Amino acid sequence: MADSTGNPSAGAGTAGIDSKDTDQRVLSLADRAWAVKYSEPSKAVELAQQAIDLSMESASEKYLPKSYLCKAMGLLHLARFKEAEASALSGLEIYAKRDEQEGLRAANNILGSIYFRWGKLSSALEHYLEAMRIHLQLEEDPDPGLLSNLGAVYLNLGETEKALDHYTRVTEMAGRMKGPDDLKVAAVLNMGEIYNRMEMYDAALEKCQAAYGLALKADMKQAQASADDDIGQILCRLERFEEAEEHFLRALRVFRNLEDLKGEAMVLLDMGTCYMDNGREDALDLFQQSNLKFRSINDSLGVTRTLIGIAKVMLTGGRTDEAGKKLGEAMEIAGFMNLKPQLSCIHSILADVYEEKGDFEKSLMQIKLHYDIEQDLRSERASRHLRNLRIIHQVEEARKEAALQKVRNLELEQEKRILEDQVRKAAMKRSMEEEDKAATAEEEERVPEQMRVLVVESDPTVVQVLKEALGLNGYAYELSSSMEEASGILKRSGKEISCLFTDLLLPDGSGMDLIREVLSSDSELPIIAGTQYPVSKKDIEFLAENRIVLLEKPYNIDTLILNLFTMIPD
Repeated sequence: MADSTGNPSAGAGTAGIDSKDTDQRVLSLADRAWAVKYSEPSKAVELAQQAIDLSMESASEKYLPKSYLCKAMGLLHLARFKEAEASALSGLEIYAKRDEQEGLRAANNILGSIYFRWGKLSSALEHYLEAMRIHLQLEEDPDPGLLSNLGAVYLNLGETEKALDHYTRVTEMAGRMKGPDDLKVAAVLNMGEIYNRMEMYDAALEKCQAAYGLALKADMKQAQASADDDIGQILCRLERFEEAEEHFLRALRVFRNLEDLKGEAMVLLDMGTCYMDNGREDALDLFQQSNLKFRSINDSLGVTRTLIGIAKVMLTGGRTDEAGKKLGEAMEIAGFMNLKPQLSCIHSILADVYEEKGDFEKSLMQIKLHYDIEQDLRSERASRHLRNLRIIHQVEEARKEAALQKVRNLELEQEKRILEDQVRKAAMKRSMEEEDKAATAEEEERVPEQMRVLVVESDPTVVQVLKEALGLNGYAYELSSSMEEASGILKRSGKEISCLFTDLLLPDGSGMDLIREVLSSDSELPIIAGTQYPVSKKDIEFLAENRIVLLEKPYNIDTLILNLFTMIPD
């Protein structure tokens, strides 16, 4: 999140040097709190509270909302979610009264993070999307940090494809940035989580290890612990249990030093699951420790998950009656909190228990309850998906509104250029027909070379559509899926290429870089650029200055062919 500071409220504070000095002291405290929010969250809360108290005492509230947000971040990393929520809402309220959009963006982003870690995914999504909506009114390009946060919510809501799209965009953006460190760590960790969900464990392990290295270098202790926990889970799935234990224990030490009760509880839960899969008896003790931690922070989901783990271990040891009590307690909590995935799991376990006892009637009843909940979950996922699409539509509308006028201007300029080119081409054609109506065989053989299009596109579906369109309209073509390959083709047979058609997002670089490379050696080569993402103001101006046509995906083939017809001479 970018630091956002407010302006003094009307009439707040006293004028003069004393007021300015107080403001600087408050700002200094807030900045120090923000700097240690990951490594020393307790210190961050202490410093932010000092900033709040000083601001209140002096009646100078210039940096008061920022101080509230800094305190909220420290409390978030201590898993004190209710207090974090209250502090962030205080900051949000002040920014709303001042109508400071940058502050509102920051406050909504922090509230989204609080609700996400708290397990309130719908509220997290709502605030992240509001932060993105505000951001797109202030900036042309999406904020990679917000994209990363949204991807995490979508992943936890089960919308893996949408999460992967967000994470891919963040990873591509982060690769071009010098900072911030937390964004780069999050981008790599998130890709690791995607690979983990897809059961691509070797790739997931590589990403999480890379994230740990980045977090270690930036002294982001909570991120180090999260990466260690993720690595431990992956190693368990690869049945490398001893290595997994080392990472779990290291994560546990860090979370305890940070006083992060939720982080500690999650590691204990993951360790318990790993030990249970490895047949270790001490899995029960880990589940019980985790259960106590989750109860201390009133985390109903965590309590339910640990009770299920305890019951599973007891069932393995033949302690059926005790396991039944734990499952009954878990069912009561899950039913009260409407934790349907956990209820479904409990009914599935009970179905197996009754089947082993020979009570097939009760087993069938549990299976039916499990099936009914799964049906409800599918229906809820569909409804939630529709709701999310509506909210995303609102955000997209805000983005489009900001860019609409620029697009219209480009379209008008392009249409004018096409008409001028058509008139010029028609006049030249009539003149040439009058001078020489018969073309030589040698000239006819050169036509395909003069009309050869170099297509630079990595999406196989788009490539197939372009191949069919070019072939049907008499254009020869060469295909390239990367910037490096396209550069090689241009160097090898540049004179035979009549037009370059390149996507702006390539696997190994930016299409804008390829375009600049081409223009430096051949400023007359016709170029068409394509994209499905918003283009920065700077890049749009560069394309317009160099008379480069910009098309949006999905491509309109008639528009494409018309541009080729006007750009490539017969």
